[in-house]
Amino acid sequence: MASFSIKKVYLVESDFKYNPEVSTSESARFDLEVTMSRMDTDNGDTLISLGVKVIAFSGDASLLTVTARMDGIFDFNLDGAGPAEDYLANVNAPAIIYPFVREHIASLTAKAGVDALLIPPFNFVDHYQRLKEKTTSESDEK
Repeated sequence: MASFSIKKVYLVESDFKYNPEVSTSESARFDLEVTMSRMDTDNGDTLISLGVKVIAFSGDASLLTVTARMDGIFDFNLDGAGPAEDYLANVNAPAIIYPFVREHIASLTAKAGVDALLIPPFNFVDHYQRLKEKTTSESDEK
């Protein structure tokens, strides 16, 4: 059966920018951007990189911007039936890393003296399906 193990999850980069001059009297709204990449390592492991960028707005003004990137090292064992490696790398592995990123962002914003920013869950299955549809339509156009 196809399986995988997590060898390591670690913070690669983090950036925080806060604009204290922006009034927080209005409800803040957020833009969330999630990026992923994959790289096979020399020893046969797979490195999954997950980047998250959140911009919080109060009215039309940017209140804060937080970016964080965490990497995970995974060992995919594809001996038999189960999800394909592509699915494991684009859905399961990022879904494991994402809570670490969420916690980092919440902790970072709380330490900055603003309300802890709890970013919403992210649907990696839907993201993967949209990516596959886009790839299919691009290959059909060629």
